[in-house]
Amino acid sequence: DWISLCRNHHTKVCSIGNTSSIPSLRLIECKTGKLVPAKNHPYVALSYVWGFSSETSEDPDKLPDKLPRTIKDAMTVTERLDFRYLWVDRYCINQRRKEDVAEQVGKMDLIYQNAELTIVAAAGDDPSYGLPGVCERKRMSHNLTTCANIGKNFLISTYAYPMLSVLETKWITRAWTYQEGLLSRRRLVFTEEQMYFECYGMYCCE
Repeated sequence: DWISLCRNHHTKVCSIGNTSSIPSLRLIECKTGKLVPAKNHPYVALSYVWGFSSETSEDPDKLPDKLPRTIKDAMTVTERLDFRYLWVDRYCINQRRKEDVAEQVGKMDLIYQNAELTIVAAAGDDPSYGLPGVCERKRMSHNLTTCANIGKNFLISTYAYPMLSVLETKWITRAWTYQEGLLSRRRLVFTEEQMYFECYGMYCCE
């Protein structure tokens, strides 16, 4: 798979460090939905547009009962890729503790650089949209192109170059999320039509 290929062949440019320098770092344990101390656990990070979502929990140490679709889908993807932990800024940073917010915002580069993978939610304008193709949100159909070959026409199904579709998203227009993508060593990007993987050593699409 793409992640294993990167791990095995891009050890110099894509190696992951540790997060021991961020004592307050917490992660979502996807199976239980609990917030737990990072303790150098391998984790996946999420980059997405916050929008106007207001789902918060009265207890800062617990996730709210109702999570936005994008967060739930990201937890599903994390588990399907055999990872246990996901980092999502809205929930993993204790928003009520100013010192935690200041510390982690100041070390955002380390959080994304040290993630095993960053899921980029490039589709949609807010976290209620979801990741197309994962659960409820369906992918957009793609166009068929016709090629002429010795007088006969063949219908060939093709995807658009995915980076072009990302250029039209709200995600890339936000300086904060764009920076998260640049800082991440490995990115799994979900667009309206497909997902693609990129790291410092390669680029792969479906």
